[in-house]
Amino acid sequence: MSRSIHPWLLLSIFTLIAPTFLVVTRHLVAPHPASAQPASITCNPNEQLESKLATLTNQAREALDRQDAETAGTALQEAITIALQVKNTPFQADLVQSWLIEPYNGFPTLRIIQLNQQLKSPQKLRALLDQFLTLTNRLPSANSAEKTRAFVAIARQYAALKQLRIANNLMARARQLEPQIKAPDLRAIALIEIAEAYAELSQPQVAQTTLAQVEKILPRLAVEEANRIVERAAVTYARIGNYPKAQQTLERLSKVPEAFANTQESIVQTYLSNGKLADAEKLAQSISATPQKISALAKVAIAYRKTPSQSTSLFRQATTLAQSVEDPYQKDTLLQKLVEAYVQAEQLDAALQLAKSVKNLRTDTLKSVVVAHQEAGKTAQAKALLSQQLVAIKALSDSWEQRGQVWTVIETAIAANQFDWIREDWAQISSIDYGLMDWQIIQIAKAYAQIGEHSQAAEWVRKLPLENRPLEQIRALSAIALVTAQAGNSTLANQMLEQALQTIDPLDKAYRERINREGGDLFSLERFKPTALASIALVYSQTQQPEKARQLLQQVVVFSSKIDDPSIASFTDNPFAQFIEAKQYLGALQIAEGTAFPEVRNARLQTSALGLLTINRFDLVQPIANQTTEPVSKTQLLLAIAQRYTELNQSQKAVSYLAQAFQVAQTIPGEESQFDRLGTDGGTVIPIETDRGSMLEAIAIQYARVNRMSEAMKVANTLKEKATRDEAIQKARCARTTSMRA
Repeated sequence: MSRSIHPWLLLSIFTLIAPTFLVVTRHLVAPHPASAQPASITCNPNEQLESKLATLTNQAREALDRQDAETAGTALQEAITIALQVKNTPFQADLVQSWLIEPYNGFPTLRIIQLNQQLKSPQKLRALLDQFLTLTNRLPSANSAEKTRAFVAIARQYAALKQLRIANNLMARARQLEPQIKAPDLRAIALIEIAEAYAELSQPQVAQTTLAQVEKILPRLAVEEANRIVERAAVTYARIGNYPKAQQTLERLSKVPEAFANTQESIVQTYLSNGKLADAEKLAQSISATPQKISALAKVAIAYRKTPSQSTSLFRQATTLAQSVEDPYQKDTLLQKLVEAYVQAEQLDAALQLAKSVKNLRTDTLKSVVVAHQEAGKTAQAKALLSQQLVAIKALSDSWEQRGQVWTVIETAIAANQFDWIREDWAQISSIDYGLMDWQIIQIAKAYAQIGEHSQAAEWVRKLPLENRPLEQIRALSAIALVTAQAGNSTLANQMLEQALQTIDPLDKAYRERINREGGDLFSLERFKPTALASIALVYSQTQQPEKARQLLQQVVVFSSKIDDPSIASFTDNPFAQFIEAKQYLGALQIAEGTAFPEVRNARLQTSALGLLTINRFDLVQPIANQTTEPVSKTQLLLAIAQRYTELNQSQKAVSYLAQAFQVAQTIPGEESQFDRLGTDGGTVIPIETDRGSMLEAIAIQYARVNRMSEAMKVANTLKEKATRDEAIQKARCARTTSMRA
């Protein structure tokens, strides 16, 4: 059976997994027959780069989804840097496609536009655009469609940065490249995007010329595709002020009611953008489709906000139409859009009144109303709407739906800085599906501190009724102290930590008395003090106060003896896991060294060592390797040290540790190749990746990566099974080729 793993990636020290303690029954199978042939190994010289590129691209996308623009931008910059080194054009084209061409999560916008809206730094965006331009230039002529559209997307972003000369140059290049696109549908899309961009650049003549080219291609397109292009063409004609041509183009959609109405609504917006309010109102009134008419009327009403009577009349008409809709879901959707429109028109009383009539307010609608009232100083109205939402949530029958919607309301309160309301309505919140979860309480406390009101946030936590959850009080106070320190007020942060520290014993005593009197979770009682101390120690560690952290961790180790028992302990919610998650590896090591249970201690030492390698603390990792006696664990750690030295281009040191790993690996007991059998009949066979054969193969490959092929061959040739041996040799040769090109 061929090994499916890539051993040179197997022990990546940047992937830290909290130790688990699973007992697996291993079934040994017979070695490969001598005549077996190894699986063919395809050697991809770009494998390492492509793997890094995929990881960074995913990181960038995920960060953008959670609106972490800084992380998204940094990961994207690194991804493009690697993409420029990759020889495989599809990887480069995919990066361009996903950020500059494809719609973002189904919305009519691009990832690069979303990133631009979230980024606070024009300089960072400019650097990204420069990189994307270099990457787009690398695409071959076979990618003319992607290349053309990417030039247009980049040009539009440069224009947003007022870099008009660069934008115009790129648009000229897009026009030169566009004739090379052979497929009519791809060419039509590229041309309409060129026309739209020129309209944005206030170059109506070029836009109109391009639109004429689009019209010539339309007969060659499928009907649905042609209609989508016609929609965009009509709007673009309106945008450049050619309203007769826009109307003429619009008429081509007269037999497609929804597309016709959508385009009318878009043209209404164009009229408004050009200051033609009367024309916009006339067109809005002519729309026959109810949803689009309501939306168009609302847009005109917002534009008339300085003429209250006109605005109110249009809103009243739109609201009447919405309330006449029979479908309950569509009715709610339309009314919510009107609520948001009222907010934009600064008619807050009307927005609040209408919001109260909607059964299930969307998060963004609720947030817009509450935040607007808060900013306008109408705190009572904001609180009333939040409380009303809680009443509606309590009426739901599904507890999961209740839990999700409660947090939605809390997030809205956070956005409106309504922390007092959260505390005032705590009993109501707690009565819904057992109340807020632990992490949610900490999240609220951090959010309060992040608006700069550090002392108020701490006092808010102290006033919360958390008698039955004392650990969350300490964790929340610790989180506030960290935010305070990060804001530059280390003195206040330390005062908060000291105050939190002084409350631990009284809280512990009260908690213990309550459980003795009323009963409760004894494990939670035992873990309170060490976990609370660790929470404070963690902040000291994160704020570069190692001695204070060390002193507290000495107490943590003493009090943790009862909660480290692997038969009952949590592997993710304990002081050690806290420090590992926060990448505070020195503190994690101190906890690991003081752990009483040998099995847990050894696993924690290994995990600490891997973390310490990421910060190049070889001086602390070496003793762990020396005291590790179990062959597999020792081999893995020695191999990880060698891998880290390889990454730091210190090949000689890497070779030294590989030699040690080779010696130890040969002592791993059992068959050379081992497998787990899963299922009732053992029919699912999975190779064990820590058997002697796997470890020797990994060592051989690591030798190859530092260009020590004679040692690599020596290690590979110690494998007794021919198929495994031949496969290891192939992988080592491939690894050498890959590392030479990386």
